[in-house]
Amino acid sequence: MKKQIPENQVLLTIYGGGSKLTLNGKSVKEYPHKGGGFFSGYVTKLTLEPGDYEIIGTYDQTSGAGKVNNKFKNAVINVNLRGGHEYDLDIHTDPRELEIAVAYLPLDKAGWNLICRILED
Repeated sequence: MKKQIPENQVLLTIYGGGSKLTLNGKSVKEYPHKGGGFFSGYVTKLTLEPGDYEIIGTYDQTSGAGKVNNKFKNAVINVNLRGGHEYDLDIHTDPRELEIAVAYLPLDKAGWNLICRILED
């Protein structure tokens, strides 16, 4: 059973690591967060207020062993995050993922997209 998220909060999980990630011009580290390092599998979990976010950073696509396979620099994605929901931000090559994206950015490698998707509705 999934944890109920309060209407005044948003949970955002960023997969694949990244460096110098900012949300609306503020470092990710300035928001309540967990993870974000080698031993956490390059996963950062943020608790945010609902609203519009501009997320900018260098996104790393990593293997299961934590090896960085691809780096996408200065990627920008704009998204509206609704309260009471959980989202993830990740790099996908499967075009079917775009059908469930709430926002996406084509990356500089054929077929790759940075997508933000809602995990529950």
